[in-house]
Amino acid sequence: MKLFYKYYLKIFLSPFLVGLTFFFALFLAGSAIPFLRFGLKGEKGIFYTLRFLGLVLLQALPYVLPAGFLTGVLGALGKGRREGSIKASECSGIENFRIFLPYFFLSILLSFVSFFLFAYSLPYGSYEFKKITGKKSLISEGAFLNEFKDYFLSIKKVRGNTMEGITLIKYKEGKPSRIISSPYGKYQLNIRKNILLLDLFHGWIDQFDQETGESIRGKFSRYTVELHFKKKIKAPRKSPYDLTWKELEKKIQELKEKGVDAGIYLVEKKKRISLSFVPLLFLFIGYPLGKKWGGKGKWHTIGLSFPILILIYLLFALCEAVSLKGGNPSLLFLPYILLPFFSKKVVVS
Repeated sequence: MKLFYKYYLKIFLSPFLVGLTFFFALFLAGSAIPFLRFGLKGEKGIFYTLRFLGLVLLQALPYVLPAGFLTGVLGALGKGRREGSIKASECSGIENFRIFLPYFFLSILLSFVSFFLFAYSLPYGSYEFKKITGKKSLISEGAFLNEFKDYFLSIKKVRGNTMEGITLIKYKEGKPSRIISSPYGKYQLNIRKNILLLDLFHGWIDQFDQETGESIRGKFSRYTVELHFKKKIKAPRKSPYDLTWKELEKKIQELKEKGVDAGIYLVEKKKRISLSFVPLLFLFIGYPLGKKWGGKGKWHTIGLSFPILILIYLLFALCEAVSLKGGNPSLLFLPYILLPFFSKKVVVS
């Protein structure tokens, strides 16, 4: 049986490496403009270029590894079908489960590796990438910023110097004394004075009485406020995407203690958990497809895996978008409802 498992892992290795290389090249192509702009300049040098590539790799690995795994499964089972080894195994009385088993254990291993990559390597790579490419994301989209004196700021969308969905909370003696909400506005960052100037339009203000807790609401057509940073601005601001797992949990706990909605951070946390088990999902999808249509060649295998990757990651992106608009973060596990359907296909095949 050892030789049997070795054979199926051996024919998996070649398409896995091809898929890994191909999808990393695609990921790298998406970074071509900043690479050419910064990495190839003489004053930056070869060490900068190597660091740039390393940071791109850290961001790519959590997505490239599952993509390579899917390609490997499709290629291996396709080759087994072409060479007749799958048919020979079945005729010898070896159950379909025995062929599935090594890939199942490999998908579990890759899921744990993926969790570590999503929890630590991807946020580290993303944040360092911002720093070396000069992306000073001082105003983070979707984040709840508490870097200001007496104020907390939340922004849903940032486009240039314009903002949408702004919520500004002023604290006094540890309690919210005023909540300012606006559908849109503009900002100006003054690094020399260490302030952020907000210009908000057509919103409302909830003023709280510190003793009774009662509030009075008033509307405004324009509201201007200066926010003073607690510390001198130096590094790019960390978005939820840039936070490591420990930083993410600390931020969620901190916001809960202050009675502030931590929705954006909870969605990010659930997203990382959900995406970590994509190798398992790809196995249950790729196994029956590989036995039926896979492996007429390396490019055919990549071509077969490409629409699967696009559809699954689009489904995850859609679930994330709905969750960020006030839906339940558990929606990020919705793609896994496909598992029972494909489990039946695995058993039948």
